[in-house]
Amino acid sequence: MTSLTKALQHMRFVSAPPGGLADTHSEEERRQQIAQLAYFKALDRGFAPGHEREDWLEAEREVDARRYQ
Repeated sequence: MTSLTKALQHMRFVSAPPGGLADTHSEEERRQQIAQLAYFKALDRGFAPGHEREDWLEAEREVDARRYQ
């Protein structure tokens, strides 16, 4: 099991109400989830430089997909 898989299992994804995030707290929680997932994506790559933006955007898509299911 990769560190990324472990991270996904431990992250708590909260469903947002229809129409978007309810408040600033939810937005901060979303940002923290994205940052954590992006970190584990980088970790799985051995922190090879030059992929930071790609890691962040991919993590953002994954977090949002889970939050808005």
